Amino acid sequence: MVDNALIININVDSNYALIDINVNKKTCCFFLDMLQCAVFLTRPVHDEMTSVKRRRSADEARAHILQVAASRLREHGVEGLNIKGVAEAAGISHATLIHHFGSSAGMREALAQSMTAELLQDLVVALESNVSPESLTKDVFVALAEGGHAMLLAWRAVEAPEKAELSEAVTDLFDQLLGSAQGALEIDSRADLQRVIMLVATSAIGYGIAGGVLAQVLGMDPDTVESFPAWMTERINHDRPDCE
Repeated sequence: MVDNALIININVDSNYALIDINVNKKTCCFFLDMLQCAVFLTRPVHDEMTSVKRRRSADEARAHILQVAASRLREHGVEGLNIKGVAEAAGISHATLIHHFGSSAGMREALAQSMTAELLQDLVVALESNVSPESLTKDVFVALAEGGHAMLLAWRAVEAPEKAELSEAVTDLFDQLLGSAQGALEIDSRADLQRVIMLVATSAIGYGIAGGVLAQVLGMDPDTVESFPAWMTERINHDRPDCE
């Protein structure tokens, strides 16, 4: 055999290369070094940063947990807002959830504040877009009833009355709502406007908590139940002093 003869058979798949080499030692070492370089240069390049999930900031983590909690509230009611269930659904450890909210009660409180702020923001936008009072009232009833918001507020009032104070952000949104509503609804008296909002809010919360049961007890048909928000808005407009 010629001293520098080289016979190489290579079988390659996605996981390995099977190499059969018949060559002298010096030449073999040279070609093996070349082969290692070729394998290194042609291997798939993985950005280590893309293979590892980007770590969420504290605010992003809280927002993600509250989003998952809101989904569980819609599906399971307030009972679904427990540390084990929310943590598993969010793909985090129990310790991480407790780190951000302290307890299941803390998480529920944060969710109540978040949902209230979101509802108020939507109402302010609707008022500034000249949405009709009938549509606004219906939207409030739907938001509080279908998303479990009313149930969460009821839990908050009964189980955590010491935390009933609203955050500064939510308080500011209520002030903004009053300002937008006063112009859009053409109610000159701030006291009258406060009474109207109080009436709509408490009715919508009660509707979300026990509306279905009351409607059944009273023998109300579905159409009458559905039209209740519009009927109430009409009564408010009819009884306003400036509408007489």
